[in-house]
Amino acid sequence: TAPVESEVGPPVRLETVVNPSTVAAGDPVACTCNAYDAEDRPVTSDAFTLNLSTSEGVTVNDLQLTPTLVGTLQVACVLDTLVDESPETITVVAGDPATTAATVDPNPTPAGEMAIVSCYATDIWGNDVGDQLSPTVTVTPEDSVSINGMDISTEVAGEYEVRCETGGVQAKPTTWTV
Repeated sequence: TAPVESEVGPPVRLETVVNPSTVAAGDPVACTCNAYDAEDRPVTSDAFTLNLSTSEGVTVNDLQLTPTLVGTLQVACVLDTLVDESPETITVVAGDPATTAATVDPNPTPAGEMAIVSCYATDIWGNDVGDQLSPTVTVTPEDSVSINGMDISTEVAGEYEVRCETGGVQAKPTTWTV
C-alpha cells in the first residue's frame, strides 16, 4: 500500500521576502509571504498582511509597498496572529534629483564683500540627494555681479535671485540682499 500523505497543518512559521531590498524613494517593493506548518510544509493563504516598523512615508497596496522617505524599514508578514519573527530590512535611498536650492552666507552681505553659495538638491519627495550634482551658480540680475565658482559679490546694493542651475532639475531661487 502507498504511504498516506498527511494533510498540511496550520501555519506555525512565516517567512518574508522583499524584492528589491534596496530601493530609491518612490519605487515599489514587492513582498512575498510564505507560511509553513510544523513539518515545514508550505501552507497557502491569501490572508497575509504586512507589519511595518513605521508607516510614515510608506504606501501599502496589498503585499506591495512604496516608501518615500530615506532610511531603513523593517517589514514582516502577518497571518492572523502569527508574525514573521525575522523581519526583512528595506533600505531606501534618495531618488533622482528633482529640485535644487541655494543658500547664501552671509545674507545680507555688505556691498563689495564676498558671499558663499551652497547648493542642495532633493528628490521629488524632499530627500537630500547629497553631492550628486555639479551645479552652476546664477544670479539675477547678473550685471555688476561677480561669480567665481560658488563665490559671489557685487558693489551694487539691492536684492538678487540666486539659483543653483543644473540640467533638468528645477532650481528654486533664494533672495540675496546686498
